[in-house]
Amino acid sequence: MKKIQRSLLFLLIPTIVLAQKIDNMASFEDMKSANYFRFHYDNDYFTSTDKEYTQGYNFELTSPRLEQNPVNYLFIKPKNSEFKYGLSLEHIGFTANNIASDEIQFDDRPFAAAIMLKSFVIATDTIQKTRIASSLNLGIIGPGAFGGDMQTTIHEATGNTIPKGWYNQIKNDVVINYELTYEKQLLRFHDFFTIQTTATARLGTLFTNASFGLNATLGIINSPFTSVKNKNRFNYIFITSLL
Repeated sequence: MKKIQRSLLFLLIPTIVLAQKIDNMASFEDMKSANYFRFHYDNDYFTSTDKEYTQGYNFELTSPRLEQNPVNYLFIKPKNSEFKYGLSLEHIGFTANNIASDEIQFDDRPFAAAIMLKSFVIATDTIQKTRIASSLNLGIIGPGAFGGDMQTTIHEATGNTIPKGWYNQIKNDVVINYELTYEKQLLRFHDFFTIQTTATARLGTLFTNASFGLNATLGIINSPFTSVKNKNRFNYIFITSLL
């Protein structure tokens, strides 16, 4: 019988609490298996806000069979590493601060939604305690991503403010985005506490940016930087990031 891993994950953000965009390749999201399927959903309803990143979901599959994906030739695959090959379908939506207004809100984030197919490879060096995640997103941004219809339906069902700004959303366009993330574990105390340095670069039609920072996890942890399979069937993880 296959073991089932269960986990509780808490994200701690200093000063302000906002919905956080899905990051299925981050080390704190690691699954100790080369074969798995999972579904990830987030919504700013859980933080009682309706602005900026408002909701998203992700269907994700990893399998050694995906090593034959021709897109993998675009990714970084260092020697002496363990690899995870994956595909995911991701849908994300963003809104301006005032979702009840049907006017264009200048100097604010525009209403926008995107749906993308992501190919990715995660390479882990268990000796150097490093992790490199590479991905390519291909999709569409605009009304074709049905973000307005989805948010309106959810708000009608939950009795929340009906968003009217989607009439002014970004028009249909192609999404092509490449992302590269490097993580290095700096400190690990048994299975209870870790600190990692992280650097990310994104280039494309949807996101073009770079970031550098630290993240820390506290709880009952299955380390993503070792070859050891799950020691704990139930994880409790608190995460904080400084970027």
